[in-house]
Amino acid sequence: MGTNARLVEFVFWTMVTVMSFIVPCATGIGRSLRFDWNCGEHLMRAARASTVEIAIEELESALRWLKANHMTRGHTSLIIPTPLEDVGQWYRNLNAELRTLRQIDPATQQHECALALQRVRNVVTRDDEEALNLPSGIENFPHNWGFAIFNLAGVLGVVVGFVNMIAVAVSR
Repeated sequence: MGTNARLVEFVFWTMVTVMSFIVPCATGIGRSLRFDWNCGEHLMRAARASTVEIAIEELESALRWLKANHMTRGHTSLIIPTPLEDVGQWYRNLNAELRTLRQIDPATQQHECALALQRVRNVVTRDDEEALNLPSGIENFPHNWGFAIFNLAGVLGVVVGFVNMIAVAVSR
Protein backbone atom coordinates (compact mmCIF):
# COMPACT_ATOMS: atom_id res chain seq x y z
CA MET A 1 0.00 0.00 0.00
CA GLY A 2 1.36 3.41 -0.94
CA THR A 3 2.14 6.24 1.45
CA ASN A 4 -0.81 8.34 0.27
CA ALA A 5 -3.23 5.43 0.67
CA ARG A 6 -1.94 4.77 4.19
CA LEU A 7 -2.29 8.46 5.04
CA VAL A 8 -5.86 8.52 3.75
CA GLU A 9 -6.69 5.37 5.72
CA PHE A 10 -5.06 6.80 8.84
CA VAL A 11 -7.05 10.03 8.50
CA PHE A 12 -10.25 8.03 7.95
CA TRP A 13 -9.75 5.98 11.13
CA THR A 14 -8.78 9.11 13.04
CA MET A 15 -12.06 10.72 11.98
CA VAL A 16 -14.02 7.60 12.96
CA THR A 17 -12.37 7.68 16.38
CA VAL A 18 -12.93 11.39 16.94
CA MET A 19 -16.53 11.37 15.72
CA SER A 20 -17.34 8.26 17.76
CA PHE A 21 -16.29 10.22 20.81
CA ILE A 22 -17.69 13.66 19.96
CA VAL A 23 -21.18 12.71 18.73
CA PRO A 24 -22.33 10.82 21.87
CA CYS A 25 -20.77 13.47 24.13
CA ALA A 26 -22.44 16.31 22.25
CA THR A 27 -25.76 14.46 22.24
CA GLY A 28 -25.54 13.90 26.01
CA ILE A 29 -24.73 17.55 26.62
CA GLY A 30 -27.61 18.59 24.36
CA ARG A 31 -30.08 16.33 26.17
CA SER A 32 -28.93 17.65 29.53
CA LEU A 33 -29.25 21.27 28.41
CA ARG A 34 -32.67 20.58 26.90
CA PHE A 35 -33.91 19.20 30.22
CA ASP A 36 -32.32 22.02 32.22
CA TRP A 37 -33.77 24.76 30.03
CA ASN A 38 -37.27 23.31 29.74
CA CYS A 39 -37.77 21.85 33.20
CA GLY A 40 -34.83 22.16 35.59
CA GLU A 41 -34.72 25.93 35.57
CA HIS A 42 -38.46 26.14 36.24
CA LEU A 43 -38.07 23.75 39.18
CA MET A 44 -35.22 25.84 40.59
CA ARG A 45 -37.29 29.01 40.16
CA ALA A 46 -40.16 27.33 42.01
CA ALA A 47 -37.78 26.41 44.83
CA ARG A 48 -36.49 29.97 45.03
CA ALA A 49 -39.89 31.65 44.61
CA SER A 50 -40.72 34.43 47.03
CA THR A 51 -44.47 34.11 46.55
CA VAL A 52 -46.90 31.23 46.26
CA GLU A 53 -48.09 32.55 42.90
CA ILE A 54 -44.58 32.43 41.39
CA ALA A 55 -44.01 28.93 42.76
CA ILE A 56 -47.32 27.74 41.24
CA GLU A 57 -46.48 29.26 37.86
CA GLU A 58 -43.03 27.67 37.75
CA LEU A 59 -44.19 24.24 38.96
CA GLU A 60 -46.99 24.25 36.40
CA SER A 61 -44.51 25.02 33.64
CA ALA A 62 -42.14 22.23 34.70
CA LEU A 63 -44.95 19.68 35.14
CA ARG A 64 -46.47 20.59 31.78
CA TRP A 65 -43.12 19.90 30.07
CA LEU A 66 -42.64 16.64 31.98
CA LYS A 67 -46.09 15.44 30.94
CA ALA A 68 -45.61 16.47 27.30
CA ASN A 69 -42.35 14.48 27.23
CA HIS A 70 -43.79 11.34 28.86
CA MET A 71 -41.79 11.75 32.05
CA THR A 72 -44.57 10.88 34.48
CA ARG A 73 -43.83 7.25 35.41
CA GLY A 74 -41.15 4.60 35.20
CA HIS A 75 -37.53 4.35 36.29
CA THR A 76 -34.42 5.88 34.80
CA SER A 77 -32.33 2.80 35.60
CA LEU A 78 -31.54 0.31 32.89
CA ILE A 79 -31.27 -2.89 34.89
CA ILE A 80 -32.28 -2.68 38.55
CA PRO A 81 -34.89 -0.04 39.42
CA THR A 82 -34.25 1.75 42.70
CA PRO A 83 -36.37 4.27 44.60
CA LEU A 84 -33.88 7.06 43.77
CA GLU A 85 -34.60 6.55 40.06
CA ASP A 86 -38.40 6.40 40.35
CA VAL A 87 -39.72 9.04 37.96
CA GLY A 88 -43.35 8.36 38.91
CA GLN A 89 -42.79 9.04 42.60
CA TRP A 90 -40.82 12.18 41.82
CA TYR A 91 -43.56 13.43 39.45
CA ARG A 92 -46.30 12.67 42.03
CA ASN A 93 -44.36 14.58 44.71
CA LEU A 94 -44.10 17.62 42.45
CA ASN A 95 -47.84 17.40 41.68
CA ALA A 96 -48.68 17.07 45.37
CA GLU A 97 -46.74 20.25 46.16
CA LEU A 98 -48.53 22.06 43.35
CA ARG A 99 -51.92 20.97 44.74
CA THR A 100 -50.89 22.15 48.21
CA LEU A 101 -49.86 25.54 46.88
CA ARG A 102 -53.12 25.93 44.96
CA GLN A 103 -55.10 25.31 48.16
CA ILE A 104 -53.50 28.24 49.93
CA ASP A 105 -55.90 31.14 50.28
CA PRO A 106 -54.38 34.49 49.22
CA ALA A 107 -55.52 35.93 52.54
CA THR A 108 -53.50 33.29 54.42
CA GLN A 109 -50.98 34.48 56.93
CA GLN A 110 -47.47 35.06 55.68
CA HIS A 111 -46.09 32.39 58.01
CA GLU A 112 -48.26 29.71 56.39
CA CYS A 113 -47.15 30.79 52.90
CA ALA A 114 -43.50 30.68 53.98
CA LEU A 115 -43.98 27.13 55.30
CA ALA A 116 -45.58 26.05 52.01
CA LEU A 117 -42.71 27.57 50.01
CA GLN A 118 -40.21 25.81 52.28
CA ARG A 119 -41.95 22.48 51.57
CA VAL A 120 -41.57 23.14 47.85
CA ARG A 121 -37.86 23.85 48.40
CA ASN A 122 -37.49 20.60 50.34
CA VAL A 123 -39.11 18.54 47.56
CA VAL A 124 -37.43 20.23 44.60
CA THR A 125 -33.86 20.69 45.88
CA ARG A 126 -31.29 18.58 47.64
CA ASP A 127 -30.25 19.31 51.21
CA ASP A 128 -27.91 22.14 50.24
CA GLU A 129 -30.69 23.84 48.21
CA GLU A 130 -28.19 24.50 45.41
CA ALA A 131 -28.87 21.37 43.34
CA LEU A 132 -32.14 19.93 42.11
CA ASN A 133 -33.45 16.70 43.56
CA LEU A 134 -33.81 14.67 40.34
CA PRO A 135 -33.82 11.00 39.45
CA SER A 136 -30.39 10.23 37.97
CA GLY A 137 -30.42 10.03 34.20
CA ILE A 138 -33.68 11.96 33.88
CA GLU A 139 -32.34 13.96 30.94
CA ASN A 140 -32.39 10.81 28.76
CA PHE A 141 -35.67 9.44 30.09
CA PRO A 142 -37.78 7.75 28.65
CA HIS A 143 -35.18 6.78 26.02
CA ASN A 144 -32.47 5.55 28.40
CA TRP A 145 -31.98 2.23 26.59
CA GLY A 146 -31.61 3.98 23.25
CA PHE A 147 -28.98 6.35 24.61
CA ALA A 148 -27.16 3.52 26.37
CA ILE A 149 -26.90 1.63 23.07
CA PHE A 150 -25.92 4.85 21.26
CA ASN A 151 -23.13 5.48 23.79
CA LEU A 152 -21.99 1.86 23.60
CA ALA A 153 -21.78 2.20 19.81
CA GLY A 154 -19.68 5.33 20.36
CA VAL A 155 -17.29 3.48 22.65
CA LEU A 156 -17.05 0.64 20.13
CA GLY A 157 -16.35 3.18 17.37
CA VAL A 158 -13.56 4.74 19.42
CA VAL A 159 -11.96 1.35 20.10
CA VAL A 160 -12.24 0.13 16.49
CA GLY A 161 -11.02 3.45 15.14
CA PHE A 162 -8.08 3.62 17.54
CA VAL A 163 -7.03 0.02 16.85
CA ASN A 164 -7.17 0.63 13.11
CA MET A 165 -5.25 3.92 13.47
CA ILE A 166 -2.47 2.02 15.22
CA ALA A 167 -2.59 -0.78 12.67
CA VAL A 168 -2.22 1.70 9.79
CA ALA A 169 0.53 3.64 11.60
CA VAL A 170 2.69 0.55 12.24
CA SER A 171 2.08 -1.09 8.86
CA ARG A 172 4.82 -0.67 6.32
